[in-house]
Amino acid sequence: MKMSGVYLMLYFASLYILGFRNRTTSLRNKRLVMANTSLFVLGTAQAITFWLFPILVTVPSVSGMTAREANIENILFMMNTVFMTSASFIADSLLIWRCYIIWGRRRRVIAIPVFLLVCGTLAGVIDCCVWGRSIYVVMTRTHISEIPFLAVFTTDINVIFFSMSLATNIVITSLISMKIWWDTRDSRRLLGEDHGRGLRRAMLIIIESGSVYSLGLLLSVIFNTITLDTALPQNLLAAIMSQIVGIFPTAITVLVGLGATAERTVTPGGVHMPSLGRISFVQPGGRPGDLESQTTESEDFHEGRISVSVANAYSSEEAKVNTKE
Repeated sequence: MKMSGVYLMLYFASLYILGFRNRTTSLRNKRLVMANTSLFVLGTAQAITFWLFPILVTVPSVSGMTAREANIENILFMMNTVFMTSASFIADSLLIWRCYIIWGRRRRVIAIPVFLLVCGTLAGVIDCCVWGRSIYVVMTRTHISEIPFLAVFTTDINVIFFSMSLATNIVITSLISMKIWWDTRDSRRLLGEDHGRGLRRAMLIIIESGSVYSLGLLLSVIFNTITLDTALPQNLLAAIMSQIVGIFPTAITVLVGLGATAERTVTPGGVHMPSLGRISFVQPGGRPGDLESQTTESEDFHEGRISVSVANAYSSEEAKVNTKE
């Protein structure tokens, strides 16, 4: 419940930033609003289905369920699978898009993540079909012998789904972090470790959010591969993951929109250097106020030339100081 409240505040904060604070009707911002809204609606729908479980299914054990209660449970599980598959696809696609932009629109970089995303999404779709088949078998009371097979197959396909999503997040988080670290290495050597702190802060935000989500996915894989006496831990984790899958992409949007990664640094000579703290998620040249077109004052991040622009900026400022002296 508390997590849903946090998500609600983050969602409205993202709407304010994308729609009012920047006061733009940019297509890029509209796409972000659509993605964040879709994630919020799917997360809320999942939360509602989890709240319905104890209300509609009152029997704690499967053996004591009536056919009606068993079908209600199957329908709720199928709805959760549809919502989770859709939310995971949107969240991972958004992360892949940001990686694609940060790497200068190089398609080869995102080839493996896209493949993993497609495999995971297909696994989710197959899982939905299996739940649909289970509902049909229980409703018609035909082919009852298929139920044990469907139960095992659902568990196996869940492992594939969560494994693919886990691999996608690990690869994308690593690619984004490596790109930010690589492009700021020369500026740190020339201007000191304090320079580019904002970009490193952005990198840490991405790593931390990716790590928490990846940990949840790893636990989901583990819970689907071991046998427990109760389904409570697995259901509790599923409820948490239904919110986390949308919270972190929305949080990154809010932090970038608020300029949380912006900074100014001072060189040993007292010269104020341009900020390297604002990260860009799309190609420069967007409309004024476009959140996803923000770039740094000293460089075009997606082209990876931070060190050259920083060195030039430093030389220019030093020349001005010498002229004044």
